[in-house]
Amino acid sequence: MFSANALQLKGAKGFMKFWIKVQHVNQEIRKEGVVAACDENILGKKLNEHTKICEHFYKGKLVGEEELIKELERATTANIFGDNAVKAAVKSGIINAENVKEIGGVKYALLFSFY
Repeated sequence: MFSANALQLKGAKGFMKFWIKVQHVNQEIRKEGVVAACDENILGKKLNEHTKICEHFYKGKLVGEEELIKELERATTANIFGDNAVKAAVKSGIINAENVKEIGGVKYALLFSFY
């Protein structure tokens, strides 16, 4: 039997943590969820002259991989930054590996769900 932690990504300093900020918008037709997620260690990092992983956008709560995936599965839109956050999204099937891009050497992916 596997423990929940056994399923999480493990880095050099233990299990990976991710900053997530979730905005829920209730529409008449459906509930919308916007998720901003990034690796714990890149919050505040400037990737290039136009892109920074801003605290006001990404810093909500610090979570493990299981909660990150749970929130991404419910999202209608998501910004996912960081090698580990993107890896978790790809591993879970939320993001197709072909859609992963890089800015300043950091992987990112965008999610848009239409239904």
